Amino acid sequence: MAKRINAAASANATNIVITATSNAYKQLNNDLGINPGNNLDKFIYYSNLQTQDGGNVLFNIQKAFVKP
Repeated sequence: MAKRINAAASANATNIVITATSNAYKQLNNDLGINPGNNLDKFIYYSNLQTQDGGNVLFNIQKAFVKP
């Protein structure tokens, strides 16, 4: 019984991740026009943001010094 519950929970979690990832890719394409065929570098950047744990995103820093 416990194995079936764990398997169902794992399948459900995987489905949620796949659906969320698919929706994020659709939104990147529809709202920003970013997809693998157009703006590949931005697509990879935004794709990596989805899977990173923590991290900092800096905007408009121009000539500022950023300490790692």
